[in-house]
Amino acid sequence: AQHRRDAVLWFDRCCLDIYNIPRALSLMPVHIAACRTMVCLVGDSFLSRMWCILEVFVRIEVGLHYDISVVRVGSTPQDYSAFDVRRAQCSKPADAALLLSIIDCAVGGNLGVLNAKVAEVLAAAEAARDAELARRGWAGGGGGGMRGLRNSSRRGHDASACR
Repeated sequence: AQHRRDAVLWFDRCCLDIYNIPRALSLMPVHIAACRTMVCLVGDSFLSRMWCILEVFVRIEVGLHYDISVVRVGSTPQDYSAFDVRRAQCSKPADAALLLSIIDCAVGGNLGVLNAKVAEVLAAAEAARDAELARRGWAGGGGGGMRGLRNSSRRGHDASACR
């Protein structure tokens, strides 16, 4: 914006003001909807992080769930079918309670449907990424986590978090 051009890369961790939760929440759908692609770097704790789940939920709610890519960080596969938003946390329990109440209200109290949709979208995105890496000969043993991301960057493909 300072140089009169659109942002190419937006990192939630750097761009959301977590000390002003109401403002962060009000701007989040705008930022997420403006991104062409959301890349989720999924490690062992991803499904337990309320902010990560909220962002995936917002992406689904604005109808852009088909433009989510999952990059596995590490070699441990996620069991998305066991996901339950009620187990997700924030560093401050009050923030987790607030975010869960917002999600709960948005889905009309049916968190089971949300859990299934988030699990379905993330599993499909990871499977699509693994299939693409295998097609290109980059996946070793069904992996494709950060190895694929590094190869993608070297070969000139965009590996941004949200572009």
